[in-house]
Amino acid sequence: MSSRFQEDRLACCVDSTELLHELQAYEDLHLKEMAKTTQSSKTKFNYAWALVRSSNLQQIKRGTLMLHGLLEDDYDEESCLFYIAVGYMRQNNPEGSKHYLQRLLEAFPDSRHALSFMDILDDSIQKKGSYGIGTVVTLASALATLSLAYTYYIKGYQILSIE
Repeated sequence: MSSRFQEDRLACCVDSTELLHELQAYEDLHLKEMAKTTQSSKTKFNYAWALVRSSNLQQIKRGTLMLHGLLEDDYDEESCLFYIAVGYMRQNNPEGSKHYLQRLLEAFPDSRHALSFMDILDDSIQKKGSYGIGTVVTLASALATLSLAYTYYIKGYQILSIE
C-alpha cells in the first residue's frame, strides 16, 4: 500500500478529534432545537450527515434513518438520497446504497457525485473482495465529504462554524 494512499485513508478517518468535536456540536444543536416546538430541517440534516460519517455503526444507522425522514419531508432530495446511499455503504450494504444512487440518478441524471459514487460502487461489486469493502467505504466517505463541501459552496449554505 502506497504511503499516499495511507495518508488519504488517515485524512478520512472518522474517529478524528475534529470529527468527534463536530459531531458533538451538531448533536448539541439538534438537542437544543428539539427542546423547542419546531426544529430546523437544516439542523437535522447536519446532525444526520455527521452521524453517517461516524465510525459507530449505530450512529451511522441513526443518521441514515434521520435522512430517510428528511427525504419524506421533502428536504433537499438530492443531498438526502446521496447521503442515504453513503449511509448504506458505510453499513456494508452495497445493494441498499445502489438502490438510492439509482433513485438519485433518476431524479438528477447529471449529478457528478452520484455518477462517481456509482462507478466506485459498481467496481466494488464487480471486483468483490479485490479492493475490500473497507477501501470502498473510505472512498465513499471521502467522496461524500467532498460532495457536501461542494454542495454547500455551490448552494451557498453555511456549515456550522466550530471554534
